[in-house]
Amino acid sequence: QAIILAAGMGKRLGDLTKDNTKCMIKVNGTYLIDRLLSQLDFIKLERIILVIGLPGERNYVPNIEKQSRNTPIEYIYNPVYIRP
Repeated sequence: QAIILAAGMGKRLGDLTKDNTKCMIKVNGTYLIDRLLSQLDFIKLERIILVIGLPGERNYVPNIEKQSRNTPIEYIYNPVYIRP
């Protein structure tokens, strides 16, 4: 299984992560989280655990499930996460 900590602030990325986390940045039209999940699909894991924390992530998460994925994704919401 894999655990993805998707609630990192990504402070060093400046304006790119002003309103979102690193995993929500688009590179060549693809969100980083989508690229990672697609790569993990190829290694046939039992499940992927995705830890999220920001409200924007909660809005995006349902879109992940609409995509064709071979690996079940389990979500854990971290309510303690606070963006300063």
